[in-house]
Amino acid sequence: MSVKKAVPTIMLIDDNRIDNILNKKVLEKEHIADQILVFNKASEAMRHLRSISPDSTDENLIPAMIFIDVVMPEMNGYQFIREFNELPASLKNKIKIIFISSSLLTKAQTAELSQYQLSITVVSKPLNKSVLSSLIQDQT
Repeated sequence: MSVKKAVPTIMLIDDNRIDNILNKKVLEKEHIADQILVFNKASEAMRHLRSISPDSTDENLIPAMIFIDVVMPEMNGYQFIREFNELPASLKNKIKIIFISSSLLTKAQTAELSQYQLSITVVSKPLNKSVLSSLIQDQT
């Protein structure tokens, strides 16, 4: 039995292609979204988000959730959050951020995240059905 579908679009950001493939398979298996946008670079994902009109209501363009790896070269999860926080409120308030990490966050990292008035959750890699069930329940 799969998790109840809750959203039209999800964004997945991880520099590790294998993690992207595995996490996408789990998301597809659980049927929680019609569309999964996959990016290997946070900067490319940010470029996509910036291209969306603040007045857009197209749920196929605006991901309801963004799953993002914490540790990445070029732009890591924290840098992404800083830039994400600069997006128009009409856009960023529609999106829940889920940090996916293979290690626990430090107190300093948690404190940094708490300074933003965003919906941010942290989960461990790899994604699995029970984590997704919890996230979907919170979303609906």
